[in-house]
Amino acid sequence: MSKSTPINQLRKEQDNSELVQNILNNIENQDPIMDMTQQQPQTQPQQQQQQQPQHPQHKQQQQEQYDQDYEEEFENDYDDSITQQRPQTMTDQIISDIKAPLLVVLLVFLTNFDMINQLLIKNIPRLAGHGGELNMIGVISKALLAGIIFYIVKRFLL
Repeated sequence: MSKSTPINQLRKEQDNSELVQNILNNIENQDPIMDMTQQQPQTQPQQQQQQQPQHPQHKQQQQEQYDQDYEEEFENDYDDSITQQRPQTMTDQIISDIKAPLLVVLLVFLTNFDMINQLLIKNIPRLAGHGGELNMIGVISKALLAGIIFYIVKRFLL
């Protein structure tokens, strides 16, 4: 079995090029509002009879409308890209960069209070060591709690 196309079939395809050209011409001449699914299949003689020469003025108006729509869309896209890519000032950049480190400083400061340690030991006695201070599990738990708070604040507020 050969997967090549015989020469006699290629000639038939060349004859179909006129039909294809007629279909393309009909599509160009149709009203753009018309739904393509509502069209009935037509034979080649019917298509040639229905094909009428396009008035140059009508074609020019369509082209102008298309150009105007394209320009408006391009301007809107350009305006959106300008507002999204506004260059940051040095002050804006510094404020943006310093938010996370300041949050870490605040969390470390708050978690080093003895009151926080006593609150954790009171609610979870297993975190207490022999001397009433936090054991290693308590310190790790407090660090994980600070990390979770950091993630939540950074994710949703910064």
